Amino acid sequence: MLMSLVVHVARFAGAVAAIWGVAYPLNGATQAPGPVAIRVTSVDQLGLTGVKLPPGVTLHGHELSLDVWDSTVAEQVLARGEVLLSGLSAGAAALLLALAVALRVAAAHPGAGPSAEARTNISGEADTP
Repeated sequence: MLMSLVVHVARFAGAVAAIWGVAYPLNGATQAPGPVAIRVTSVDQLGLTGVKLPPGVTLHGHELSLDVWDSTVAEQVLARGEVLLSGLSAGAAALLLALAVALRVAAAHPGAGPSAEARTNISGEADTP
C-alpha cells in the first residue's frame, strides 16, 4: 500500500515537472519581441572592473543582469533552457524511481499475481507453466 502510494506520488511529481519544464519555455516563445533577462553570476571572473557597460546592462553586486529588447523566439526559448532541462530531467528521474520501486516490490512478492486457480476460472482453461 505504502509503496504503491510512493510510486503514484513519484509519477505525479515527474509529470508535473516535465509539463512545467516544457510549458515555461513555450510561454517565453510567445513573448518574442519583448525583453530577455539574462543573469550572469560570478562577474569577478569576467574582469569588468573599470569597464563602461553598454546601455541596458546593469551591474548589481556580483551579478550581471542583461535586459535585451527586441528578442527572437530562439533567444526567448534559450533564456529559459535551464527550466526545460531541469523539468525533463526531474520527470525522467521520477519515472525511473517509480519503475525501480515497482520492480523492487514485484521481486519481493513473486507470487503476488493471480493464482493458477483464478487463471483457470477466468479463462476456462488450465494455465500450465
